[in-house]
Amino acid sequence: MGRESDALDQAVLDVVPAEPGLNTTQIQGKVRESGVGAQHGDVGKAATRLVDLGALRMEVGPRKAHNYFPTTTYPVLSRRVPRDSTSPIPTPYRGGRW
Repeated sequence: MGRESDALDQAVLDVVPAEPGLNTTQIQGKVRESGVGAQHGDVGKAATRLVDLGALRMEVGPRKAHNYFPTTTYPVLSRRVPRDSTSPIPTPYRGGRW
């Protein structure tokens, strides 16, 4: 990845947690407002890349829009939580193993 894509990824990561649930077009508008340049389709590619990396979560909304959320707010339940970390999901179980 180049500097441009790193800057675009960071701009998307700045926008989505501030306003969870935005679709690709809305994110693109916010990214442009922040002064980061992007060509048509680049924001969608950046958001997809960030979903693949686990930094964002995507849900299909009305009219098949892709709506993006931070994974800290909406954890991916299929992924294991590292052993020495705090789970984002509260659990009533405090004993040994499951």
